[in-house]
Amino acid sequence: MLEEHPNSLQNKILVLGQESQYTGRLREEIEVHGFGTVQLSGFESALALIEDQTIAVVWVARKTDISDQKLQALRVRAFTAPILMVVDSADEAEVAEFLRVGADECVDRAASGTSVATLTVARIRQNERIGSLVIADGRYRLDANLQRLCRLDTHPNSWVELGKDEFHLMRLLGASFGKTVNTEHIDACIWGMPSVRHENDLRRRRLVQRLRERFRKLGGLRLDSVHARGYRLELVA
Repeated sequence: MLEEHPNSLQNKILVLGQESQYTGRLREEIEVHGFGTVQLSGFESALALIEDQTIAVVWVARKTDISDQKLQALRVRAFTAPILMVVDSADEAEVAEFLRVGADECVDRAASGTSVATLTVARIRQNERIGSLVIADGRYRLDANLQRLCRLDTHPNSWVELGKDEFHLMRLLGASFGKTVNTEHIDACIWGMPSVRHENDLRRRRLVQRLRERFRKLGGLRLDSVHARGYRLELVA
């Protein structure tokens, strides 16, 4: 089920979780400050929405059914959009796990609506100043707003545009530059939950091929296959 505020074309806030008195208050407080909201209860629907629309902040309501793997997938799809979790502050283990897996901040469900709205505004402003991922000691930048991979060690700077899935894969590889990213993690983060294995293998190979073509055009990067494990992003020797 999807409920949308009529003036939600800009600065849209996604509230993920079942409808409740709490999420209703949360949306009301956010909308008072001029932000549109969308509430979804399904994880797959949330991923699809993030693909199609610009989301400024993701709020995950308390007791939402979200595993570590789902939260990691949400983290990759949302890219720089902050993920804020509503939790019981007394459960320190739960807070620590959410932060480890991908949440940017955990908020006590007892917090007032005003403080929640204030935090939302602050996170949006902070996010507008970031919007990119720097890779390989500043030699490359992945631009979230323009969906481009830019090379900064050339004059003039050069860049290539990336498709949607290419961008998500580059985000994963760039955040783990020099380290192997396993195929199961790639599949879960880019396409949601893993599906039939041979189908994922085929589209993953095609995606890797397209990204390697971008690298050849830009220069300086290579994507190594690590047998039976995954892929690793490195600089060309």
